[in-house]
Amino acid sequence: MTKVIIMANKNVGYEVVKFLSNQPNVAIVALFLTDINEKDDKKIIKALNNDSTLIFKGVRMHDRIEVLSQLPDFDFIITVFWPYLLKSDILSLARVNTINFHPALLPLNRGWYPHVFNILHGSKAGVKHCIVSIKRLTLAIYGLRK
Repeated sequence: MTKVIIMANKNVGYEVVKFLSNQPNVAIVALFLTDINEKDDKKIIKALNNDSTLIFKGVRMHDRIEVLSQLPDFDFIITVFWPYLLKSDILSLARVNTINFHPALLPLNRGWYPHVFNILHGSKAGVKHCIVSIKRLTLAIYGLRK
């Protein structure tokens, strides 16, 4: 069984949680939500098929020691349109790796609102899916979708 922690935001976060919740060999052991949009958060929580998933809501909850100490062992962190940078101490907790879905074709248009740059500058829009490994200090890009 692959155990994952998900840090999800927006409708894309909902879609990822819904997909992973229906995978027989995946357990979502913790879910982090920004608490910025209650409607999105409720939708994401409803997609969970596991009553034992720990749910944390609030700004930068993933940086709090008292929260990190509650986390069970897990294999992956999956961030989906997560608006905060993760520190190396949280990245190092994942036994395998961290997977990041970012709403920009990095390094283009990085930042909180990458879609605004697409509009202002007429640059290409897309999503980047990458693996972040603090243990190997690497960033492997698995896909760009324009």
